[in-house]
Amino acid sequence: LPIERIGVALLALFGWPAGAQVLSASPQGTAFPLMMYEVSVSDAPNLTPYGWNVLQSYLNTVNDYNGYLQGLLTNGATGLVDVPATGTKHPFVERPRLEIQSWVQNLASNPNLAWWSLPEEMQPSLASELQILNDYSTWTRAYDPQKRPTYMYTPNGTIVTEISQIASYVDVIGLGCYCEYIG
Repeated sequence: LPIERIGVALLALFGWPAGAQVLSASPQGTAFPLMMYEVSVSDAPNLTPYGWNVLQSYLNTVNDYNGYLQGLLTNGATGLVDVPATGTKHPFVERPRLEIQSWVQNLASNPNLAWWSLPEEMQPSLASELQILNDYSTWTRAYDPQKRPTYMYTPNGTIVTEISQIASYVDVIGLGCYCEYIG
């Protein structure tokens, strides 16, 4: 089993009450953010009692995200929503402003949406990806009445100048640490 599933399986051996109160994670709220990637709704009751409060899953549609966030809400958790771009590797291609506006407006009513997640591992050294950082950060603020924070995951090995360029556009930076990768 992958290590993530082993951890969830071990936690599931112990009984605990579900339904913890949802607290917004920093920087919007006061809760220390403890985030876990690739979490299904069924995993949430096993994670929230231990402080995991921002959960992520790779989804594709507004309906999928609305269902996911609703499932997390019943378990006292918040979640990320990806702001879509075209492509999975560099260079990413920006989606039209009206499409992002509709995406944000159709998801912003979820009370437990923690952060807007920008495409992962964008490289600000690419002019087109720097433009996405700028536009998506601006557009999520413009179309989300709660002006939730923006988030972007960066892998370990990202150089400090790239991180400083990213920091100008997002509120939360997730820095990966893959121990095997860095030896």
